[in-house]
Amino acid sequence: MVIEISNLLAFAAIADTPRMADAAERLNLSQPAVSKRLSELERRLGYPLFDRVNRELVLTEAGRLLLTESRGLLAEHARLERVAGALAAGDQGQLRLATSHHIGLHHLPPVLRAFRKAHPGVEPSLQFLDSEAAHDAVLRGDVDLALVTLDPNWAAGPLRATELWTDRMHGFVDQAHPLATGGNPEQHMAILPERGTYTRDMIDAALPFRLQQVLPTNYLETIGAMIDAGLGWSVLPEGLKRDNWVRIPMPAMTRTLGVIHDPKRHLGVSARGFLAALDSAANTAR
Repeated sequence: MVIEISNLLAFAAIADTPRMADAAERLNLSQPAVSKRLSELERRLGYPLFDRVNRELVLTEAGRLLLTESRGLLAEHARLERVAGALAAGDQGQLRLATSHHIGLHHLPPVLRAFRKAHPGVEPSLQFLDSEAAHDAVLRGDVDLALVTLDPNWAAGPLRATELWTDRMHGFVDQAHPLATGGNPEQHMAILPERGTYTRDMIDAALPFRLQQVLPTNYLETIGAMIDAGLGWSVLPEGLKRDNWVRIPMPAMTRTLGVIHDPKRHLGVSARGFLAALDSAANTAR
């Protein structure tokens, strides 16, 4: 036996209000529609839920029992409707994000702050991944959005990319390093991201010489600490420059940071709201 929730709601409204007209107003229905729902419920159950006494509706024993047992279900139904409404409005839900460490440290905090203020009921989860790993996570559906360094080769791929920020890249070395006063970087240790990352491929393609000594790490903040320690030189975004660093001659290099998602997968209201927050932050930074 299937009991329609709409019929059960009509039954509870009639039981809780003194007149059928009041029940109809409560449900935003016509009085005949409410009466029809009650009749359908009684027909499916095979017994009356109300006695019609002097033009009044009085609960039968079965009606009283059904009303008691249905209270929890109706309360849960009301809660689910509220949750569904909040999801539709973007006021509740989950948002799965991935980001590189550089974007997570230098671009993401104000975006997350604005998003949380606009959508306090949404719970974002955040994974820190290299851009290439974040790209694969989006492909697998493990995350909804990823904030990454954009590889031009991805333009022909299945993911959709939106450009947000631009990093101008320069060569840097600590002021106490021999390269600070001149010399050939080829003869000194380079501290760079690992091979296979877009940033490293971009640097390798731009340099007019072949790298001889490379200490690889993908964390730009770690690279900065190694430069401070005098271990070598690197190519980093100009926004990371420290007072004790000196620029060394390097070809012009620029990389683009952005957000990627899979257009074949549905983006929920919370994900679309986060994209709007990203766009606003990027426009402010321009």
